[in-house]
Amino acid sequence: MGAEARWRNGKNGDNLLAQIRRRSCAGSDANSWTEIYFAGCNPSFIETSDGYVMIDSPQQPIDAMRWREMLEEKAPIRYLINHRAACDHISGNAYFTKTTVVGQVQLQECFERYLAAFGSIEEKRERFKQTDPDSVWLVGHPDYPVSNPPSLTFEDQLTLHVGDHTFNIIHMPGHTAPQTSIHVPEEGVVFTGRQRVPQMPDLDAGMRPLGMAGRARPDRRARR
Repeated sequence: MGAEARWRNGKNGDNLLAQIRRRSCAGSDANSWTEIYFAGCNPSFIETSDGYVMIDSPQQPIDAMRWREMLEEKAPIRYLINHRAACDHISGNAYFTKTTVVGQVQLQECFERYLAAFGSIEEKRERFKQTDPDSVWLVGHPDYPVSNPPSLTFEDQLTLHVGDHTFNIIHMPGHTAPQTSIHVPEEGVVFTGRQRVPQMPDLDAGMRPLGMAGRARPDRRARR
């Protein structure tokens, strides 16, 4: 049984967290992890001394629910940072109603339009019947809003201090207009999204003020 199947069966939450750590960390002392096996985006979380900070939300409703439940068993989720306008990055926000969602102001403005790219509630329910039956009951569930856009926004830059970690959230328009990079200096990582692709070779210029120019490379701790 694969890692995703074990997660979807909802068994052994502690073991699942350990599996994510083993496959996603560059070092055993790291506090940042990225899920690389979900459909859609690669959601991430950073464990601080005062709870978790997430970057993007799982696309599939059942994955979002179990991700949230697994983390909240350990500590509260303080923030969920959406770093680009794409339905696979933002649709799972609906299942994090107690968490402050953070995004660039343009993402708040275009949130509904990008979310609509996934179709209506009825269309999603029919699609999931074929592709993800475990998620069907969560589509349109009365406990979860259809939309959960950013409630904390910024224009150019926002810095959050959570526990012993700093999150420098920087507007870097590229693949989408609200595109955002998140620099976590204590972890030595930058979550860049699709900015780090051959067609966008100038990311190092944007990273130079962070002291990380030349260090951006595919890394299992910050893979998006």
